[in-house]
Amino acid sequence: MKSTTILSSGHSMAYLRSGRGEPVLLVHGITTYSFIWRNVIPLLASKYDVIAPDLLGCGDSDKPLDVSYAIRDHAERLRDFANSLGIRKFHFVGHDLGGGMGQIFAVRYPEMLYDLTVINSVAYDFW
Repeated sequence: MKSTTILSSGHSMAYLRSGRGEPVLLVHGITTYSFIWRNVIPLLASKYDVIAPDLLGCGDSDKPLDVSYAIRDHAERLRDFANSLGIRKFHFVGHDLGGGMGQIFAVRYPEMLYDLTVINSVAYDFW
């Protein structure tokens, strides 16, 4: 599967995309990238439009030195990323810090989510 890029929040973000149906956003944790979902994407793509971004600073996405990489800022960039792709509502699946981003996203933008799934996620009150 080949990575594609889109300009979002002023930066190039890479992502993998496969399938048709309701969108599912697979969000990796820190120190990894969309590659972590390589064996999951084909399983979900038969029923869903599966999108696995490389967070800013990871994988094939831009790695600017002048932005915040706090998970709350990643959550905001994921909203912009979804909007850039024209996705208004989706299933959010977050692993590790991606799960923390999902929790923030669900509180800030519940109208954009069908549901939230977290896997081996951070879950502290300050996230």
